[in-house]
Amino acid sequence: MVEGPIEHYLVRAAKLEIMDFYRTGTRRQHIRNHLFMGYSELDESTEQTSYGRDLQEHISQLVDRLPEACRTVYQFSRLHGLNNKEIAQKLNISESTVEKHINKAIKHLRTATSHLFHFTLFF
Repeated sequence: MVEGPIEHYLVRAAKLEIMDFYRTGTRRQHIRNHLFMGYSELDESTEQTSYGRDLQEHISQLVDRLPEACRTVYQFSRLHGLNNKEIAQKLNISESTVEKHINKAIKHLRTATSHLFHFTLFF
């Protein structure tokens, strides 16, 4: 049974859902990175290994072109595995600003690399 105004309950539920979304997203990214690294080490195909390296290099260059604040937040999140609260505290900015920077970076990377993945899927 919910005590108090339903709005408080709904706001809290939404906050928890958002935190869980970002927490599992970071975990999924860590798993993808781990699997990708393991795949590259085990794969004997020079062409695929070369393509993977080229793709990583391309993404690194795209990340380097992001605005400084956006790039810093993205790197703390994706490369160092920090959550939004930790990043906000470290950079002395709000969590919503962290979320905006991450969303901006991801949107930029998706847009800039979308042609690569369409080609890969249909090749």
